[in-house]
Amino acid sequence: MALAVIAATMINASAFAQNKRKPPPKPFVEPPVRLDWGMFKGGLVMRDEGCARDFVRAQFLEGVERQKLLVEIVVLGCAEKVPTDRPTKAWERVEISAAGHSVIFRHVAIFGMIQKFGWVPESDLRIEPAEYCTDMGKVCHLANGTTRTKAVPVATSLEAYNEYQKAIAASDTEGLQQMVMAGKILMASDGDGLRLLDQGRLNGWTEGTLTSGQYAGRHVWATMLWVK
Repeated sequence: MALAVIAATMINASAFAQNKRKPPPKPFVEPPVRLDWGMFKGGLVMRDEGCARDFVRAQFLEGVERQKLLVEIVVLGCAEKVPTDRPTKAWERVEISAAGHSVIFRHVAIFGMIQKFGWVPESDLRIEPAEYCTDMGKVCHLANGTTRTKAVPVATSLEAYNEYQKAIAASDTEGLQQMVMAGKILMASDGDGLRLLDQGRLNGWTEGTLTSGQYAGRHVWATMLWVK
């Protein structure tokens, strides 16, 4: 009996020592994400890294061969031409090589009437200090990033915001209209006040409560770049 008690005591002591020596788990730290804001100078926006590789190959050809490959890239839907001076969010930075040459590309979201996602040469971006409201609790104002309209679309939930972004990326005009009709998207006005509650920097949204305008008092999610 005494031996059994001693053995049990030794086992417990050993387990205690092992637990004592075991280091505490390290807290999860989200990896840093490089996020820049600026303007896209204009040009081709590549659909993916494979299209970007074809673009690099074309840049170092000459004459007719160069023009032919660039036309093919566009015609086959691998790239789209976007006008100049569009507000842009850039994050992932990748060196893409082809035919012995390398070009630095950035993964971007280009804002406008229709938001574009894709890859562009870093040289086609003009990175600028971010000019958007970041002070939690502060009343800022909506400011449309385009000059064609004074309407500022805002979502009534984070789920609706993500759905809205997907519809924009797919140029789904009918889907956007359905979201407005269903009340998932509200067309607020340029200059409406918004009290900041939270922000998702990587996904580019600002959560807040509208303090003025037609929808004053509504809890909404807006594109971060349009909150000044």
